[in-house]
Amino acid sequence: MAAPTHCTPAEEVVFSCQLQRTAKVVSVCASPRLLASPSKGYLVYRFGKLGAVELQFPKDKAGSPAKFVHSHYFRAQTDRTQLRFTSGDFIYELFDEYEQGAKPPSAVGVRVIQERTGQVTQLACGKGVTAHWNLIDGAVPVNDD
Repeated sequence: MAAPTHCTPAEEVVFSCQLQRTAKVVSVCASPRLLASPSKGYLVYRFGKLGAVELQFPKDKAGSPAKFVHSHYFRAQTDRTQLRFTSGDFIYELFDEYEQGAKPPSAVGVRVIQERTGQVTQLACGKGVTAHWNLIDGAVPVNDD
């Protein structure tokens, strides 16, 4: 089952899901063939009900891949992918994590961190997540921490 998305038919869906207990959708959309030409392409985050985007980052698509930071950590029984950006006083961190032995073993969603206070709000995705992180691997700055 494909997740609902804010991405247009002309865009590639990097990540999309409907959040648990709400009609709101989180999507990361890319211009076609972003990897072929990152400097000419774009990456955009959209949040809100379908047809009613409440937050889009960045507003200007020019140079947008450089406004995100991507990280991927993989080892036996662990796979963590994150995409971060800062807007105003908030850090937004999309996460797609699997760790065998954890309860639950997988977690997917978005964390919103208030920079001043450090308060974290975590919004979990429901069923039907679309994740194609390979579409941005190499087009977005990497955090190796």
